[in-house]
Amino acid sequence: MQTLKADFGNYVRSTGYDEVRIVGPDGFEMTCKVLKRNKGNKSWTEFGKDWNFCTLLNKFKEGDVLKFRFVNHDHSNLIMVAKM
Repeated sequence: MQTLKADFGNYVRSTGYDEVRIVGPDGFEMTCKVLKRNKGNKSWTEFGKDWNFCTLLNKFKEGDVLKFRFVNHDHSNLIMVAKM
Protein backbone atom coordinates (compact mmCIF):
# COMPACT_ATOMS: atom_id res chain seq x y z
CA MET A 1 0.00 0.00 0.00
CA GLN A 2 1.12 3.52 -0.68
CA THR A 3 0.45 6.45 1.64
CA LEU A 4 -0.52 9.52 -0.35
CA LYS A 5 1.00 12.94 0.25
CA ALA A 6 -1.08 14.82 2.82
CA ASP A 7 -2.72 17.39 0.53
CA PHE A 8 -3.66 14.88 -2.15
CA GLY A 9 -4.68 12.28 0.42
CA ASN A 10 -6.99 14.78 2.11
CA TYR A 11 -8.47 15.68 -1.26
CA VAL A 12 -9.09 12.02 -2.14
CA ARG A 13 -10.60 11.48 1.31
CA SER A 14 -12.91 14.48 0.82
CA THR A 15 -14.43 12.93 -2.32
CA GLY A 16 -16.05 10.23 -0.21
CA TYR A 17 -15.13 7.49 -2.70
CA ASP A 18 -14.17 4.10 -1.23
CA GLU A 19 -12.45 3.17 -4.48
CA VAL A 20 -11.14 5.03 -7.51
CA ARG A 21 -10.58 4.04 -11.11
CA ILE A 22 -7.04 4.90 -12.18
CA VAL A 23 -6.08 5.24 -15.84
CA GLY A 24 -2.38 5.26 -16.69
CA PRO A 25 -0.59 6.73 -19.70
CA ASP A 26 -1.27 3.66 -21.86
CA GLY A 27 -5.02 3.79 -21.16
CA PHE A 28 -5.07 0.76 -18.88
CA GLU A 29 -7.75 1.20 -16.20
CA MET A 30 -7.57 -0.33 -12.74
CA THR A 31 -9.77 0.00 -9.67
CA CYS A 32 -7.99 0.72 -6.38
CA LYS A 33 -9.46 0.80 -2.90
CA VAL A 34 -9.13 4.07 -0.99
CA LEU A 35 -8.03 3.20 2.53
CA LYS A 36 -8.80 5.89 5.10
CA ARG A 37 -6.67 5.37 8.19
CA ASN A 38 -7.00 7.04 11.59
CA LYS A 39 -4.87 6.68 14.69
CA GLY A 40 -5.49 9.07 17.54
CA ASN A 41 -5.67 12.56 16.07
CA LYS A 42 -3.73 11.57 12.93
CA SER A 43 -5.31 10.47 9.68
CA TRP A 44 -3.87 9.43 6.35
CA THR A 45 -5.07 7.98 3.08
CA GLU A 46 -3.64 5.12 1.03
CA PHE A 47 -4.41 3.31 -2.18
CA GLY A 48 -4.92 -0.43 -1.66
CA LYS A 49 -2.74 -3.30 -2.87
CA ASP A 50 -3.97 -2.98 -6.47
CA TRP A 51 -1.92 0.22 -6.71
CA ASN A 52 1.25 -1.91 -6.69
CA PHE A 53 0.01 -3.81 -9.74
CA CYS A 54 -0.93 -0.51 -11.40
CA THR A 55 2.62 0.81 -10.91
CA LEU A 56 4.09 -2.33 -12.47
CA LEU A 57 1.82 -2.15 -15.52
CA ASN A 58 2.66 1.52 -16.06
CA LYS A 59 6.38 1.05 -15.31
CA PHE A 60 6.27 3.60 -12.47
CA LYS A 61 9.08 3.21 -9.99
CA GLU A 62 10.08 4.65 -6.65
CA GLY A 63 11.23 8.22 -7.04
CA ASP A 64 9.03 8.96 -10.07
CA VAL A 65 6.96 12.12 -9.82
CA LEU A 66 3.36 11.36 -10.74
CA LYS A 67 0.55 13.73 -11.63
CA PHE A 68 -2.96 12.69 -10.58
CA ARG A 69 -6.03 14.39 -12.03
CA PHE A 70 -9.65 13.66 -11.21
CA VAL A 71 -11.64 13.82 -14.43
CA ASN A 72 -14.67 15.17 -12.54
CA HIS A 73 -14.62 14.30 -8.85
CA ASP A 74 -18.24 15.41 -8.30
CA HIS A 75 -19.58 12.79 -10.72
CA SER A 76 -16.79 10.29 -11.32
CA ASN A 77 -14.13 8.42 -9.38
CA LEU A 78 -11.87 8.34 -12.47
CA ILE A 79 -8.30 9.55 -11.95
CA MET A 80 -5.81 10.04 -14.76
CA VAL A 81 -2.19 9.46 -13.71
CA ALA A 82 0.95 10.31 -15.66
CA LYS A 83 4.67 10.39 -14.99
CA MET A 84 6.11 13.91 -14.99
